[in-house]
Amino acid sequence: MTENVNNIDSDVPICKEESEKTLLKPALPEDAFLKFVHPVLSDMQTTMEKNVKILDNIHQQVKSESDERRRKDTQAHIPGPLQGSGQSIQDVIEKLEQVILYDEEEDEANGQNRDPPLQLLDDDGKMAILAHGIAAYMSTLDHVHLRRLTTRIVSDTTLWLSRLFRFFESSAFFHDDYREGLLRVCKLILYKRYSKYGTEGFEALYPRPPVLYLSAAARGGMGQYLCAQLGLPSSCVSVVPCGTESHNRFKMDAKKLMRLIQDDVAAGKVPILVVANAGTPVVGQVDSIKKIQEICKAHDVWLHIEGHNLSTLTLMTVPSSLMTAKTADSMTLTLGAWLGIPALPYITLYKASEPALVHAAGLSSYNSHLRLSCLPLWLCLQKLGYDGITARIQHSCELSTKLHKALDESQAVKVLSKEKTKEALGEDVLSFTQLLNRALNASAMFDMVPPTVVFRYVGDTTEQRVVVAPYAENAEEKNNLLHNPSYLDALNNWLGQTLQRDVQEVLIDIIDLEAEGICIRYCPLENAHIIGTEMRDVEEFITYLREKICILNATVQQKALFREMVIVDKNLRLVDIGNWAGLGAVQYIPEVLRDHLETLSEVECTELNKVNLELLHQLKTADSAFTLGETDDGLACIRFGMVTEETDTEDLIRMVHDTGNEVEESSKFVEQMAEVVKKGIEAANKDLELENVEKIMQEGVLRYVPIVGSLMNWWSPPPKEVGIRGRTFDLASGTIESTENTYKYHMQIQHNLPPNQKLQVVTSHKVNEVSPLKSSPSQSYRSSDDDGSGSQHEELNSSSSSLQYDRQSKYVAKQTPDSSLAENDVEEAIETAAVAEEECEEAQKTNKDKSVKY
Repeated sequence: MTENVNNIDSDVPICKEESEKTLLKPALPEDAFLKFVHPVLSDMQTTMEKNVKILDNIHQQVKSESDERRRKDTQAHIPGPLQGSGQSIQDVIEKLEQVILYDEEEDEANGQNRDPPLQLLDDDGKMAILAHGIAAYMSTLDHVHLRRLTTRIVSDTTLWLSRLFRFFESSAFFHDDYREGLLRVCKLILYKRYSKYGTEGFEALYPRPPVLYLSAAARGGMGQYLCAQLGLPSSCVSVVPCGTESHNRFKMDAKKLMRLIQDDVAAGKVPILVVANAGTPVVGQVDSIKKIQEICKAHDVWLHIEGHNLSTLTLMTVPSSLMTAKTADSMTLTLGAWLGIPALPYITLYKASEPALVHAAGLSSYNSHLRLSCLPLWLCLQKLGYDGITARIQHSCELSTKLHKALDESQAVKVLSKEKTKEALGEDVLSFTQLLNRALNASAMFDMVPPTVVFRYVGDTTEQRVVVAPYAENAEEKNNLLHNPSYLDALNNWLGQTLQRDVQEVLIDIIDLEAEGICIRYCPLENAHIIGTEMRDVEEFITYLREKICILNATVQQKALFREMVIVDKNLRLVDIGNWAGLGAVQYIPEVLRDHLETLSEVECTELNKVNLELLHQLKTADSAFTLGETDDGLACIRFGMVTEETDTEDLIRMVHDTGNEVEESSKFVEQMAEVVKKGIEAANKDLELENVEKIMQEGVLRYVPIVGSLMNWWSPPPKEVGIRGRTFDLASGTIESTENTYKYHMQIQHNLPPNQKLQVVTSHKVNEVSPLKSSPSQSYRSSDDDGSGSQHEELNSSSSSLQYDRQSKYVAKQTPDSSLAENDVEEAIETAAVAEEECEEAQKTNKDKSVKY
């Protein structure tokens, strides 16, 4: 407004005279108004600008919130972590760390941080991890350059592997799934044996269907996987049974394989593939490779071999054995597990064939990105070198050989992974080093150097068999404890769990074999390099194993004596727990329940459990080997643990029997005491009810009517001595007496007091002591009144210190044990007690006369 005024004034021409007149004239009221309004308008303008900015900010905030809601609505179907414009690298890595460290969401909510499951890596492991990142980065190269680079890497790796495992003129296929290599080999065989398979598919197989032969000890689900991927019916897979003897129970029976092939040929089928095991997946037994190879050659069948024993091919260093190592048409290698290096691919070496058929079967690929999967293997093989590769495999084989020799010396252990060595049978045998320096056939090498150890405790067969007591169930069938499969499984389960807990440097597995039962498995090729197992660790494992075997032998020997002693004891009942490896289990039976154990009521079962639980609690204070068990009918029992040769079973049984008797006697005493106290409470309550009725009759009913009773109590107060007195219950004599004399004479009076007891009467001014020579072990249950106004309370006083307290009493009488006084004090105490007794009798007579008059 000021600017407009100035503009108006500037437009009008002003002459000199008018300007002079203006200077001479006084200021007009309009000019003064403008000068006053100008700063106010400026403040208003500033305030308006601030308000406008605030409104603009609010508008922008509302707009951004609206846009955010609209964006969330449009991205509602997108998972939470992917919504928005992405996250920082640090946030993503932190989330990955949380996923690794926390096993479940509940652990994360509770804040329970678990130990990282990732293993520590050496330089070779870090090299393998780094190679995967390099392979991903190399995929950004030019296509032509990348193809030349991958071709060189694949050809170098294939050549090195074929020389290491003595499989010349072979090609290699690298895959991440263990079964993928065998699947591609099956496709290659189908393309070779059926010329129209590529164009007609299954119709080419229908006239003469193919047959694949797998061992019964092969990996589970292998046959179903091959049929599903190849589109073949399940009848195209033939499972070859294993042997029936203990040394070949997990090996393919070559004679049965020959018979199956002949029958299939006669039926018009085409045998195309036999999968043999150089070390079965679980037990590690080696099939008869040489015999199977001869059968396959005679019938033109492809032979594929897999197993841990293939690793020993790298240990054959004699040149004359180079050409004899080729024992199959293809083989699958798990080199990453053998070397202890993570993230290495599986390798399938196969006999070279026509490139077109190889490509059709998928054993080769023109995709450079897929072929780069062998880059970690290419780097690690160069990092280790030949000496490093053979040193790791040889170290694992030496560990297993050391354990095999120790197990062969024990008569109580049965080794399932191989037969006993000649050394165990008293014959000369070559050492491991001498064996490697000999020119041997590959199949002979598989049998002599087993890298897997599987054993089972069967008991010491050199000692006399332990006979089960005749009262046992099916005693004729279980004449020998060591012939009881369930008991042997319990022993081996205990042995395996103990070894896993106490010797963590040697990783073992507890396996359940269908034909044998619970066994213990150790395969150093799978874990020795991961956790760093050394030879001294295996030696400590052997020492600890021998100690545990001695404990098992002692427990088996003492078990029959334990059962016989328990059956003789009338208070103990033997409990059969099938999965318990210890000496056995018993249940203490009280005398009152001994005659009707089969018809126990629910209350009796509860009492039986209480007795056994209390017995177990007392036994644990003496020996922690006793544990709580449960019978088939849900009752508690006491389990005996493992014993040593120095343990005296008779002392254990005697201790359980004596402790059980003590628990039973104490429970009887408590029950009797509870019954006496219960009857005393009922009698005291009955007397108090009668006395309450008598008090109402003496005082009048109107005193207990509201308002009227208050008026009567004010007009004619009730006598102070009138009121309901409590009751004293003596547990020793079982008598109930009124506490009226106690409140009247302010002391506790005990009738029929023996001469060796004392009463100590404590007053507010003087203490008179009446002391017996010895205190009596009596307890009293007391029911007394408070203020004599009708409220009742009960208290239980112990025999060692009985203290009577009341708000009205000026004296406190208490019993003090084992104090000696002079003869005068004793006489004075006797006289005081006699006087008090006479006064009590007079008071009782007076009260009785009053009640009669009323």
